[in-house]
Amino acid sequence: MTGFGCLHQGLAFLNEPLPQPSPGPAGRITAAHTPPLAAPTPPLQIRPYEPVDWPKVWALLEPVFRAGETFPHDPAITEDEARAAWVKQSRAVMVAADAAGSLVGTSYLRPNSLALGAHVANAVSASTPCRRRGGWASG
Repeated sequence: MTGFGCLHQGLAFLNEPLPQPSPGPAGRITAAHTPPLAAPTPPLQIRPYEPVDWPKVWALLEPVFRAGETFPHDPAITEDEARAAWVKQSRAVMVAADAAGSLVGTSYLRPNSLALGAHVANAVSASTPCRRRGGWASG
């Protein structure tokens, strides 16, 4: 699959029960008997968006917008409208690249409101399916 697919599928884990540790000797739960953590993912370079990044950002966002299941944008949004919505209306736009330089995520930050509400931020992020639940956007 190219691009993101549906981001909401990456959030399905929120409805899954938490893994339960297994009891150790005498029914006690010990660190040695807890489920292992997921293997760490390779480090990412998170940096400010540059205009040259747009084709890769659009390649990640387009399938998500087209699906119409995660963001409120019209699924028929044009590339120019998407750039205006993601980049031009934001105070800060970031991208995340893996060790090979492939873009694996993007995020933006903007005021949620004007005037007296400008101190309230709206942060949005999207990532490729291989990076979902990897923690890059949870800082």
